[in-house]
Amino acid sequence: MHPSVEVESPTRAVWAGRLWAIGVLLVLAAYFLWFGRDFIPNLAAARTKATAVVSLSHGGTEAQLQRAFAAATSGAPVDAALEPATSRAANDSYDLTVTADSAERAKTGLTTLAKALESAFPNAEGRLLVSPNDSTRPAPDRLTRSIAIALRGLIVAMILGSQLLLVVAARMEGEGRAGLLAAIATPFVLVLSGASSGWRRGGRGVAIDEIADWQFVLLLLALTPLSLLVGLWLGRGSRAARRRGRGAAR
Repeated sequence: MHPSVEVESPTRAVWAGRLWAIGVLLVLAAYFLWFGRDFIPNLAAARTKATAVVSLSHGGTEAQLQRAFAAATSGAPVDAALEPATSRAANDSYDLTVTADSAERAKTGLTTLAKALESAFPNAEGRLLVSPNDSTRPAPDRLTRSIAIALRGLIVAMILGSQLLLVVAARMEGEGRAGLLAAIATPFVLVLSGASSGWRRGGRGVAIDEIADWQFVLLLLALTPLSLLVGLWLGRGSRAARRRGRGAAR
């Protein structure tokens, strides 16, 4: 037997094991980045916004509110916006937002604007309620949006890389269809098993769908066919090369 054939199998097994480890680490890193896909871009935000919920009742109308908002902001140097609330089913709720260079200025501007809005609204008592939120949050801008797009692209690339490495590793180990399916299923098992473990530790009856990020699972599922096809193509080429090498050794 040719000496090169003696070391081929252990070497391939070592490389396959490394590919498995790197693939698993990549998908786990992508999952952690996925949870920070909103937080990380916000770290670069230069401005902050404070918000309040504006509610109408007892005959108060949107036209009156818009006129009061225009009057309140006409003489105030404040960056403010008033929009229908997207997080509430009621048609008489609105989001009031004030954006400033710091959290303190945003809160101060919101308090001043809320008082001016109540003063400008006709018969505001009992018809207009302004409920400021205690916390502030970063205001998105061009930089944060660019970072968010780049981060999502990186996550997609990491998922693709992970799946490809797992498929190629399975092919290097000589696995058949069952092995390939197991390699493709590995990222799903990691994500869902981690969510299931967190659900068991909670002990508060928390449903697993409140822990597992199903958008990430759907992204995995959408990228799986491409990873499988490319991985099979790469494995096919490497398998043909091995056959030629064995033929030459004989």
